[in-house]
Amino acid sequence: MKFTIHNSRSVSCCTYRVLLIAISALTIILPLRQAFAQENPTDRITIKGNELTGKILRLDSSGIRFETIYGKGTIVASYSDIEQITSLMVFRFIKENGAEIRGSIYGKTDQHLLVGITKELVQKVAIDEIRSGVPEFEFDRSFLARLRYRYPYWRGSVDLFYNYEKGAVDKRKIELGINANRRQRPTRFLFNFRYAEEIETASGIPEITTKDEYTVSLLAEYDISRDFFLYALPAAERDIPRGIDRRIYPAAGLGYRFIETATSLLQAQVGIAYVDEEFTNFDDDAYLGAHLGVEARYTFKNDIVLNGRMYYYPSIEDLIDDWLFRGDLELTVPLYEFVAMKIRLTNVNDNNPSPNVGENKFTALIGLSLTFQ
Repeated sequence: MKFTIHNSRSVSCCTYRVLLIAISALTIILPLRQAFAQENPTDRITIKGNELTGKILRLDSSGIRFETIYGKGTIVASYSDIEQITSLMVFRFIKENGAEIRGSIYGKTDQHLLVGITKELVQKVAIDEIRSGVPEFEFDRSFLARLRYRYPYWRGSVDLFYNYEKGAVDKRKIELGINANRRQRPTRFLFNFRYAEEIETASGIPEITTKDEYTVSLLAEYDISRDFFLYALPAAERDIPRGIDRRIYPAAGLGYRFIETATSLLQAQVGIAYVDEEFTNFDDDAYLGAHLGVEARYTFKNDIVLNGRMYYYPSIEDLIDDWLFRGDLELTVPLYEFVAMKIRLTNVNDNNPSPNVGENKFTALIGLSLTFQ
């Protein structure tokens, strides 16, 4: 009896020691493997028979962002084009239901990724359930990576431009821009807000406001098929120096996407609009019109983003005297982490009746932006 009890304790002791050694080994091996993977690009993806070596930067529902060792820049590969994938790095995955998974990628089968701490402990993760994934070392050291991981469907920026000039005439100018974009099929939301103010002061002369304006819009889309979507676009603006106290111009209709990928977008819209205007020194105006719109975006390999929008609002009854045109072209150049340089060109044509300011207004801005994309 004593012999049996003694044997059981010995076996238990040995088991605990083995488990303790295994746990200790994992705590040492995993960080070493992670450090090795960071310094030595060992991720591999096979696309249409071609194997690429490099680093997986992040994953989301649209595909994988991959940096190759063959040159600068990144590529975005859709899951449908990837035949095989492996990675030594440990990733953090978040699924559509909010569940989290941690592990390396050991392959792809059917519509699943094989993920696990070791090759023997892999589990299948359905590709269409992946919301986002980032390397664990990036998650631990980067606030921006954690935001991308938690909010993979959101893109946005905050722009702040300030100019101060002191001389015979003192000038101070401030411009604020906020942009937010959320895309998760079947919906898409695009919010834009801009405010600008410029004041001039000189000795013996009353203060002059040369710029006091804002523009705000919200584009809401709902997919009714792979390419067609319904949209609503309420918008409003003010431009005091140009005599526009208030202008509201909502629109709604049908849109068509010619291209939509992780790096490109091209779509058009057609619908009905209503324009309601209130001027400073002229009679108010309101009319029913059409709405025609085009939107495009392209992301280059070095993460430079070029996007543009054009909207035209012609009156149904009086095309000559009642109409609006809005056009934006924006170039975003990443500088460091979430800091980017932004160049924005804006052209506004409208039926403002004030002869002192004319119908056309062109603005060019360059400054810094805090971006999340």
